[in-house]
Amino acid sequence: MPLRTQSEKRNKKIEKKKQEE
Repeated sequence: MPLRTQSEKRNKKIEKKKQEE
């Protein structure tokens, strides 16, 4: 299930970027 973790990590990064914007 490492793929799911990577997907979640990427989603978190996107959320952080969206919040910073």
